[in-house]
Amino acid sequence: MCIKIVCENIDYVEKFGDIPHPAKIRIGKILSKQRTLNTENIRLFLTHTDDTVKLTDCTRVDEAGLRQVGIYAPNLRVLELGFCGRMTDDALSLICQRCPFIDEMQLQGPFLVTDDGFSTIFQTFGRHLKRFSLEDSPKITTKSVLSIISACNPSSPVLGPSGKAPHDGLSVLRFVRCSSLEDTALLAMASLGCPLQQLDLVGLNEKSTTDNGVVEALAALGASLWCLDLSWNPKLGDATALAIPDRCPNIREVGLAGCVAVTNKGLVEMLESLNASMQDGDESRGLTKVDFARLPMGVVDDEVAGWIEKRCGAVLRLLNLNDAGAITRDALESLISSAPHLWSIDLSWVRCVDDEAIESLIETARELREVKVFGCNKVTDLATKRKWKNDEGSVVKIVGCEFE
Repeated sequence: MCIKIVCENIDYVEKFGDIPHPAKIRIGKILSKQRTLNTENIRLFLTHTDDTVKLTDCTRVDEAGLRQVGIYAPNLRVLELGFCGRMTDDALSLICQRCPFIDEMQLQGPFLVTDDGFSTIFQTFGRHLKRFSLEDSPKITTKSVLSIISACNPSSPVLGPSGKAPHDGLSVLRFVRCSSLEDTALLAMASLGCPLQQLDLVGLNEKSTTDNGVVEALAALGASLWCLDLSWNPKLGDATALAIPDRCPNIREVGLAGCVAVTNKGLVEMLESLNASMQDGDESRGLTKVDFARLPMGVVDDEVAGWIEKRCGAVLRLLNLNDAGAITRDALESLISSAPHLWSIDLSWVRCVDDEAIESLIETARELREVKVFGCNKVTDLATKRKWKNDEGSVVKIVGCEFE
């Protein structure tokens, strides 16, 4: 109730005072969702005692407002800014100079920032930077990737503000919808040398991101990877799919959504190879997340579903089979019965899904939180409007219906 009152009267608030930091983050999320966060009230979320700032929608915050991050929050360690389209090289440079302790940075939509701005990040923080995530940035190129290599790898002399490296360099690197990155950047990335645990290369340059670049990058970086997302790169095919089990022995999460050049044979051989490296009963290396959404019709079929079931089912948490229309009811039932720990599943446009399949799924997966069934014309209101609950007593969200 108090948080609601604060959000409704944010224009009259001069200072948060001793409000708990989690409550401040929650207020920031609410204001971002309402798009009422602006240049005037962003100051409320910035103090010298804060080590985390998470503002998911900075649409109405101009360059002067973004510069306040560097001026008023010098002790930041975690910075996440969403829809920060007014961020500039100068503003980003100021933040880097004034907030020398940042080790996790996530920027979404900084379309004005160029390679010079991004290079400032890497040259300032060096090996001190643990996580870097960049989304919707068309101006970042191979030049910035080379800056990462020179500043953030374990042998780099750039140690960050403390003068000593607190870890071995980057563990999480994400580039999402950065349309100027291509094979040359991926080939350069092969020299990074960091023990990456998560690598997301989603929606890069459609014409120039190919198997050659990705396979080379995985050959160099795959040994330590746990999470890999290569979705929405239409030229990635079977060579990439087969490189995953070959180069990523510890992989737990795989995303190949929208990789339309991948074939049914490639997926089957990939899953087969992953399984071949596991001993019977060893669930420690099974995939916990599988995203095969929006692949061409027939690529995700009963055979693929069977391989997901055999080894991934026992530990699977997140499963996306959106548009896997070739899966039959029997194969789907078998897959559902093998995955008791699912949290979220997307079965949109899987036409064999009906009310009975939804009921079977919820009865089996007692930790389930969300089911998506857009385009499933056999699912009726009896399933979508019923208040299903999991073992925690939380309502399971059934999202989508025939007409959505």
